Amino acid sequence: MELKLIISFFLTGIILSGFTNYSYTVNLTGRLKNRTGDYQYEGSHMTVFVKGKNQVLGKAISNSKGVFHLSWNDNNAKAFYFYCVLGNDTLLLAKISKFESDTPDLTFLFPHRVQQKK
Repeated sequence: MELKLIISFFLTGIILSGFTNYSYTVNLTGRLKNRTGDYQYEGSHMTVFVKGKNQVLGKAISNSKGVFHLSWNDNNAKAFYFYCVLGNDTLLLAKISKFESDTPDLTFLFPHRVQQKK
């Protein structure tokens, strides 16, 4: 009787753990850079944040060289959206669906300057 009880608890635990959503922590090192010959934006001291599942997961400020470090729990999000705050505007830097490791090292390039129509 005691063995049956132990086995039933064990099997119940296995079944219930199958419904658990596992998440992991991502530690990203990033750089903000201009494209060659385009000096519209400067990547230093800018606020960068990452969103997933319609919520902000992490936020950081870049140093004088445009380097920043973000750490967040992935919250089982299917995609991550990286944004940069430029004055009163917010610029989408990238959408990433999958990382090759838990410690990615990425460079985010600012878009080209938009030419004014004459």
